[in-house]
Amino acid sequence: LTSHRGQVSFPGGNSDKEDQGPEQTALRECWEEIGVPAEQVDVWATMPPLASSQKGDYNATPVVGFINNFDFSNLVISKDEVDQVFCVRLSDLCDPRNCKYTQFRVQGSKGYSMPMFDVSPFPIWGLTAIITFQVLRALVPGQMYKHKLLYQSPVKAV
Repeated sequence: LTSHRGQVSFPGGNSDKEDQGPEQTALRECWEEIGVPAEQVDVWATMPPLASSQKGDYNATPVVGFINNFDFSNLVISKDEVDQVFCVRLSDLCDPRNCKYTQFRVQGSKGYSMPMFDVSPFPIWGLTAIITFQVLRALVPGQMYKHKLLYQSPVKAV
């Protein structure tokens, strides 16, 4: 997506007319972008579509899966679509020191807060952080993942 160039993201993209649903789109994109064969992926869940922005320019339907026998050195990166690939340990994503949030103020409304993961080599924010936050909340026991999204009311001018 040209509007999101340079941002950290999961493999994904627009569905092709041959795709028979979000799962097939996700598996095809994973193959095209990083060379992971569909038969190596166990699809665990398809999440509800998420709006890409407040404007709702497009919807992204996250598909969660497990890559069997994952070996970073076997990835085949499509340089046309991907600049680089990195992995973040689950323990780093769950570490309270790395779990942050960013707050947006919107004219005419209270605004909103979004998760942010301050991890290396790049911070994870935006739609990718929302997906990560939702997956962690669903899969990781509450005593291990306590990331809360806070909202601070704007200071009123006097």
